Amino acid sequence: MKRKVNIARIVWVVCLFLLLIVILLMVMDYKINYEYLSKYYLYFYECDEEVCVTQIKDNDKKLLSELDCGYQRCPDFRKTISDEYALLESNTNNILYNYKKSRIISDAYDDYEAIDSKYIIVKKDDVYGIIDINNKEIVKPTYDEIGIRVNNYLSGYNAIAIIAKKNDKYGLISYKDGKLIEEFKYTGETLEELQNILKKD
Repeated sequence: MKRKVNIARIVWVVCLFLLLIVILLMVMDYKINYEYLSKYYLYFYECDEEVCVTQIKDNDKKLLSELDCGYQRCPDFRKTISDEYALLESNTNNILYNYKKSRIISDAYDDYEAIDSKYIIVKKDDVYGIIDINNKEIVKPTYDEIGIRVNNYLSGYNAIAIIAKKNDKYGLISYKDGKLIEEFKYTGETLEELQNILKKD
């Protein structure tokens, strides 16, 4: 009887010892893989008529927002698109980020250009479309161009419509719902005529 009690006690001590080893290994795993990892942030600050971007927090500047990049390297800041949107570039994609609302709008397109605070021209595989600020696709990327660029500034639009180009012809589409407003029948030579129609509307 005494021998049986001793074996049970030995088994209990061994189990307790194994349990302590498992707990120790779990603590070591946590320390190595989680506690000592650093989270990365991209900070957006208000600058003179611009936005400043850094990965170093500066409490002396007015912080607009911060992008939590988790435990991976933050995307690079490429450019501001308007006074609200920034284009960020990672190894895999381009990101449209609203730095005033701390919100990623989209990462599904190659490039972005704001028409206004609600509608954005997107580029995918060298064709253009339009999304809204909720990343809803308004105009499928099928056009050769959307808008006219003069000295890198977007023009060729009013409060409703924008000039678009398809198969070397220009026309007018609504950037709010994608509907055709003016047929694609204008060429480079008659583009001014289309622009005059746009101004009248």
